[in-house]
Amino acid sequence: MKKPRIKRLPGPKAEKLMALDKE
Repeated sequence: MKKPRIKRLPGPKAEKLMALDKE
């Protein structure tokens, strides 16, 4: 997946994206 920009985004969306990135 793309680089984890999600780390910048706070909130549940970040958690969902990080979870998807891990899988």
